[in-house]
Amino acid sequence: MFSAKSLLIVNVLFVACQALALDYPDNEIAPIEDAFDLEKDNTVIVQGVDNIDNFQKEHPELTLEELDVLSNVRGQMVYTLGNRAAGDRLVGKAARKQTWSTKQNVKIQLTYPSRGVGAMVTYVHIVVNQSTKLGRAYVVKGGLHQHQIGIVVEAYKTKFVDYHVEIYGI
Repeated sequence: MFSAKSLLIVNVLFVACQALALDYPDNEIAPIEDAFDLEKDNTVIVQGVDNIDNFQKEHPELTLEELDVLSNVRGQMVYTLGNRAAGDRLVGKAARKQTWSTKQNVKIQLTYPSRGVGAMVTYVHIVVNQSTKLGRAYVVKGGLHQHQIGIVVEAYKTKFVDYHVEIYGI
């Protein structure tokens, strides 16, 4: 496992790279202003899912696997799947913020990779800020130690969603 010092160093390097605008093209996603279902030159596709029951009926071959809820404090949901592994790297990321004037039940589908064959997924970290503490996330396709993953994130009765997704792989 990584020590606290190692994680601190990784976080400092990540912040430094972000400040210097060092980026890698295979980690790009569509800009935040784009709709959930638009795919640009990215590695994580973000799409809305209207009804999970209908989604399951349309894809009977899929088995849902719920992600662990690491934290559920003041409307911040943190979901994780798997563990960081030696030699893994950030292979996909997505972020989006949206607000509504009335409470909504929001379902978002994340798919890695957007095309082709991706890295073998080792760890998924999702942070969702929302106006309630009601929600869940689950794998609907692929998964850990596979070269693809599809995840549905749900936020219930919320007036806003601000999410950040990181997918690590080898």
